[in-house]
Amino acid sequence: MAELQNARNEAWESAEKWRKLYNTESEQRRTDNQLAQQAIASLNEHLQKIKGIDEETQFDCY
Repeated sequence: MAELQNARNEAWESAEKWRKLYNTESEQRRTDNQLAQQAIASLNEHLQKIKGIDEETQFDCY
């Protein structure tokens, strides 16, 4: 009976370890996703500024 309890406890500890690892990795993916979204927004803003400069330059040529 003690062997079964030890096996159960080891299985539980292993499951807890994997659950914590999964949660840590999941949180990292969410953080990476947020940073990527911020970078995309920043690049889009920069692109819009560049497009605005190009449009102004085109009108100056006429």
